[in-house]
Amino acid sequence: MPDIHVDFKEYGKPLKNTVTGMYLPKSPDWNAIRRLFRLDPSIVYLNSGTEGSIPKEIQKNYFRYIKEWASSPSYYFAFDKTFQDWQKSNREKAGKFIGTTGENICITNNTSEGLSMALLGVNLREGDEILSTLHDYPSSESACHVLSKTRGVIYTQLYLPSPAESKEEIVNIFRNAINPKTKVLLISHITYTTGLRMPAKELCRLAAEKNIITIIDGAHALGTLPLEMEETGCDFYAAAGHKWLNGPPGTGILFIRDAKRNPYNLLPIISELYGFETPYPVSDMLQIRGCSDTPGFTAMTDAMALNELIGKEKILNRLLELNHYLQMRIISEWGKDCLLSPSCTPGTQELCSGIVSFVPSRNPLKRFDKDFITGISQRVIQEYKIWIRDVSFMDKPSDGNKLTYVLRVSVNLFNNFDDIDKLILAIKALCEK
Repeated sequence: MPDIHVDFKEYGKPLKNTVTGMYLPKSPDWNAIRRLFRLDPSIVYLNSGTEGSIPKEIQKNYFRYIKEWASSPSYYFAFDKTFQDWQKSNREKAGKFIGTTGENICITNNTSEGLSMALLGVNLREGDEILSTLHDYPSSESACHVLSKTRGVIYTQLYLPSPAESKEEIVNIFRNAINPKTKVLLISHITYTTGLRMPAKELCRLAAEKNIITIIDGAHALGTLPLEMEETGCDFYAAAGHKWLNGPPGTGILFIRDAKRNPYNLLPIISELYGFETPYPVSDMLQIRGCSDTPGFTAMTDAMALNELIGKEKILNRLLELNHYLQMRIISEWGKDCLLSPSCTPGTQELCSGIVSFVPSRNPLKRFDKDFITGISQRVIQEYKIWIRDVSFMDKPSDGNKLTYVLRVSVNLFNNFDDIDKLILAIKALCEK
């Protein structure tokens, strides 16, 4: 266990929110957890969907690791069990954190790299289909476009309801679209657009029944959801260490099911080991790809340890608690129809995450107004120092080629209800202007 010291006291009684008068349930001492972070006190940070914030103790560890590395770089690169290029120790820790073995893990620089390793490494041929949705992140879209251009692979993106209402609704969309050409299901575990938590287990089960490969974009899930790869049943899972997990930038993981046997003959698209006589697991071949920030990789596994120390389920429940509160504030100002994220009412939260997307207007046509949405997202940063972002995507077939624009808010374990109140008041003031 890394040198991380946190005081997790239970509150003695429920807290009362100063703005709404709403009583909040007992939980770990989130004020103490908030103090673990070195965020600028003059800002409100609600953009962990882009980048998280490294806790103080993990920063200290990271700086110490860099000093150790700098003292004898070649030794640490070649021989140290923690920092060496094979990354056996950190891969074991990362594997344990997501419910698998280290042999099935390649530590990457980010989700995009892991997704590209999987998508470009799978042996897809002309006429094979990748089936996904219009909520893919641009990096996975880009890899699919490369495959379309170079190999003649079909890239099909399905519409998803916004907001979605049930797991069955989503599974049926995929089930009805699968055909004999479908070779890969590309799934965003949590979509970057609306924060929809996709039914990954059910979709992987559907794919397995039809001998279809599953590749999951878990950028917004690592550090958010308690992950168990063996239960999820996917073939490949790429995720980021620098978002919700709050690890250093330039860190991530790729899970490869049964990497030693490599049942799908994944080719290591970037490697120093491929083509030689020694039969390495494909995860090893992908790991050995030149020099990486192995002190950063080690700090990422420290972030995993902190996540476990706080409690994975407690973190998820906290995010859902904040999500629910945010949605109530949004609905009270602009109505339920302005939400494009799944409802986060307690008892019906299985599709929810730490992301909420909405249009701050009771006018339904405002979701097509790019200047309105991007203007608010920019001004709320410039004038109020509240960090959120805007995103755009194709929402409904009836919209034609018109994009939907939304404000996206990401709540993390260092956020509180006052952050949300400040955001709503700021957006309300900007809308009134």
